[in-house]
Amino acid sequence: MKKRMTKVLALGMMAAMLISAPLSAMAAEAAPADAAATAETQPEMAMQAAEGEAAVTALTNGVDPMTLDGLVQLNDGNWYYMEDGRLSSNASKTVKPACGSWWYVSGWKIDFSFTGFGKNGDDLWYVKDGQVQFGYTGVATGSNQYGNTSTYYVTNGRVDKSFCGLAYGSYNGEEGWINFCDGKPKYSYESLMEYNGAWWKMSGYMIDFDYTGAASNESGTWYVRNGQVDFGYTGVIEGKKRKQIVPVLFY
Repeated sequence: MKKRMTKVLALGMMAAMLISAPLSAMAAEAAPADAAATAETQPEMAMQAAEGEAAVTALTNGVDPMTLDGLVQLNDGNWYYMEDGRLSSNASKTVKPACGSWWYVSGWKIDFSFTGFGKNGDDLWYVKDGQVQFGYTGVATGSNQYGNTSTYYVTNGRVDKSFCGLAYGSYNGEEGWINFCDGKPKYSYESLMEYNGAWWKMSGYMIDFDYTGAASNESGTWYVRNGQVDFGYTGVIEGKKRKQIVPVLFY
């Protein structure tokens, strides 16, 4: 009886071991699939893991991570914006200093492909290939913080909010002399504008060099030839007024 009981117990133990072995294997095979499903349903967690991984793998040996602030080049070659040793997106769409210049930050690192405008406080700065163009003065076009294309007048790299006047450049795919006010292109409701001692016929945002005819401002009606008021002309011309052809006499 003892031998029989021992044999039964031994058989039972073997059966339990055989049953438990495939269950463990099945559980191990199912784990990666479950993890993948969890990652898909929680993209924010996956993103945070990727950020943390980038910071850890790029950290130079012997550097205290808590000392890393601002733009820092880590050993993966990228320049990251960091706060207290952590990657930070707080500077995204702004310009920050590093190595004697200022750079455009997108997300948490410098975007060397960016051309457009980045903020620093209340100012906008013109950026080309990721770097602020301190030496540039003139009309500049590029992406704004909302991803749209903007055009501004820039002085030494900064959008010049005090600039009002005409400047040569490109706007909405058209090249010419653009009317600016407060640093931004301004639609001209007055048909004539003074610039550099002469008066010019405006059409929308630009001088209309194709225009020849009559144009008016608060001082009267004037003869315009190829976009410019011809002060030396005296005679009779035809100008349009209220969709009727009327004679205009200049003295």
